[in-house]
Amino acid sequence: MVYNYSNMIIDLTSWIDIPPEKFSLSTLPNPVVLRQGEQKNIGVQLESASGFIPKVVDYLPINNYPNIEIHYDEDSSNNSSRINGPAPFKIKVSENAQIGQYVVPVITNISTGSIFPSKFLELANFNFSIPAEGNIVQEVNLTISVVEPLTFQEQIKEFWSAYGAIISLVGAGFGGALATYVLDYFKNRKLSKKRTAI
Repeated sequence: MVYNYSNMIIDLTSWIDIPPEKFSLSTLPNPVVLRQGEQKNIGVQLESASGFIPKVVDYLPINNYPNIEIHYDEDSSNNSSRINGPAPFKIKVSENAQIGQYVVPVITNISTGSIFPSKFLELANFNFSIPAEGNIVQEVNLTISVVEPLTFQEQIKEFWSAYGAIISLVGAGFGGALATYVLDYFKNRKLSKKRTAI
């Protein structure tokens, strides 16, 4: 991008940070653990070492393992949330994927929108700010762990830990109602026997 102001030419082609910014991916859930044959949706956000939140325009996961598919779910993320918030990723692990830890490179396209620092230039009676937008491409790693599928006993345990309290509550209510009904039945039967005896 070049601006021409009378005798002065300013070249604002892509500002570069020195030293270069370091980026990493944060995920939810963290860590990302999938079982063989499982599919999961996760949230991914790019973080910088300096603490600022970069504006990511696009993500491109490199599917470098045949038994693991990773897709950036662009359709479910509108433009503003994609730039400022977690990005939705869909991960699918095949049933015959090897158990272990996988490192998947993700290419990010980061907007470097900024304002040219006009204090570097002194122009008499002239205040200005010039946008100097550009993009940088950065490769970051997404770490995924693949573990064995749940055994039958683990599935029952997981089901009970999720729904056991509700089942117990419903069962207790049903048992209490049934006990009341049975007691009333025998009480009424005893009363009717006394009446017939008189």
